[in-house]
Amino acid sequence: MVQLGIFFGIILFVFCLLNYKTDWVMELDNQMFPILEPFQWLVWFDYLGRGAFITAGAIILIIFLLKKRRMFASITVFMTVGGALFLTEWIKAVVKRERPPFEHGQDGFSFISGHAMYAVIFYLLTCYMIVEVGGYKRHKYYIYAIGILLSILIGVSRVVEKAHYFTDFLGGFGLGLAITLLAIHYYKRTRMKQSPHTLS
Repeated sequence: MVQLGIFFGIILFVFCLLNYKTDWVMELDNQMFPILEPFQWLVWFDYLGRGAFITAGAIILIIFLLKKRRMFASITVFMTVGGALFLTEWIKAVVKRERPPFEHGQDGFSFISGHAMYAVIFYLLTCYMIVEVGGYKRHKYYIYAIGILLSILIGVSRVVEKAHYFTDFLGGFGLGLAITLLAIHYYKRTRMKQSPHTLS
C-alpha cells in the first residue's frame, strides 16, 4: 500500500513536470481559475501552509517527540521537513515556471507549489506521529483523513489566490506524498532493526 502511494505520488509529480507546457494542460490550468473562483473562503488555509508556520509546527512536533524519547522520530521529522524546504526552492529554480499573470503579490517561480508540498509532508508526518507515538491507533483513519483533507485545502488555496496553477498544486502534492511515505517507510524499517534498548 505504501509502495503504491509512493508510485502514485512520483507519477503525479513527473506527469505535471513533463506536461505543464502542453496546450491541453495549460488549458486545464486556465480553466481551473474560474471553477475555483466561488471558493474564496479557502484563502484562509494559506496561512497554515506558509514556511514560517510549518517550521514552527515542526519544532513543536520535534520537542514532543524528544519528550517521548523518540530520538530517531525527531530526526526523521527534522530531515524530512527541512529537506522539503530546500528541495522545493531548488525545483523552482531549475524549472523556472512563471507564476499566473494575476495580481497576487507573490515573487519567485511557480512550479512546484511549496504550500502543497510543505502541507502534505508536515501534516501527514504529524498524523503518523500522533497515531504511532501518541497512541491513537484506534482513530488512525480519521486522523489521516483530516491530514490529507487539510493538505489538499492548503494546496488548493494557492490556486484560488491565483498564485499558482493547478498543476503546481498537483505536482507539489504528489512529490510531497511520495517523500512523506518514503520517510515513514524508512523510519519503520530502521526502528525494526534497532534493539529494544535503543531510543527511537
